[in-house]
Amino acid sequence: MALVNSSARLTQTNDTQWTLSNTGVVNTTNSTITWTVTATEGAAVVGHVVVKGVMDVKNSGEAGATIASGRQLFGQQEALRPRR
Repeated sequence: MALVNSSARLTQTNDTQWTLSNTGVVNTTNSTITWTVTATEGAAVVGHVVVKGVMDVKNSGEAGATIASGRQLFGQQEALRPRR
């Protein structure tokens, strides 16, 4: 078994949910509207690491060779292409 080619991209992400609300008050005396806008920050989910990549391997032997699933190797896989 030989590793022919590989590439990977790592991304660390954070995700915060926000809610927005607004209210408006009309003043007919001076023809104005006063708006109040409220942004509320929700719980943050931090520290997600996303790995995407490709790994090409070559089996130059006479017998077949089992490769573990990409999920076991990388956590999650985009492509795992065995070559013979």
